[in-house]
Amino acid sequence: SADYWQKVLRVSKASSVSRIKRAMTVMGRKEDEADVDASKLIYPAMQAADIFHQGLDLALGGMDQRHAHMLARDAADKLGWKKFVAIHTPLLMSLQGTGRMDVAVADGEGKMSKSKPDSCVFLHDSPKEISDKLSKAYCPAKESKGNPVLDHCRLIVFPICGKLEITRPEKFGGNATFADYPLLESAFIEGKVHPMDLKKAVASALSDILAPTRVYLEKHPENLEKVKGIVEGKK
Repeated sequence: SADYWQKVLRVSKASSVSRIKRAMTVMGRKEDEADVDASKLIYPAMQAADIFHQGLDLALGGMDQRHAHMLARDAADKLGWKKFVAIHTPLLMSLQGTGRMDVAVADGEGKMSKSKPDSCVFLHDSPKEISDKLSKAYCPAKESKGNPVLDHCRLIVFPICGKLEITRPEKFGGNATFADYPLLESAFIEGKVHPMDLKKAVASALSDILAPTRVYLEKHPENLEKVKGIVEGKK
């Protein structure tokens, strides 16, 4: 609507070019790309306008959204608009791995992406789909840095489950239960936990965590179709 584009222009006028460029790291856009494609300068202002146009009290996003949200909050002060609360969550690494943590932090290339199904676990994935994705996940032995399987343990499994249970034959060490992430990470680095055993344990834990969601979506197929539509990029 014309009102939305008016908000885009007002946010733009309330922000300097350098401030806009600092907000361009969202969605893989790098600050230095502004010299290549000027259209990218518009995007942060559009993100800010989205929030104001909907009259939101709270904006929730990954850490990659923080720069755009701060741009919007700064504009709210200058324009006298409602200043929303911003909450940011850590970004999960892609299950396919990046090999470079700085890339994942800097431009989002290493984060999960719905455009790459094998890079992430979806809310509606079946236990088999979760198991298949984890079995193919990047998980270098004895390495914790840049390891997406351990990343899922740290950010999802332990905060929700409080532990990780590994089931394996006695000849490979037998079953093991880790009560906190540092213990698991140390054991993995020392080679006491094999990558495949870790993958199976994490797949099982994620499947259990998502079980209530699967039950809900089975009872509400119309919402399941909406979720699938988001994943497939449909309206």
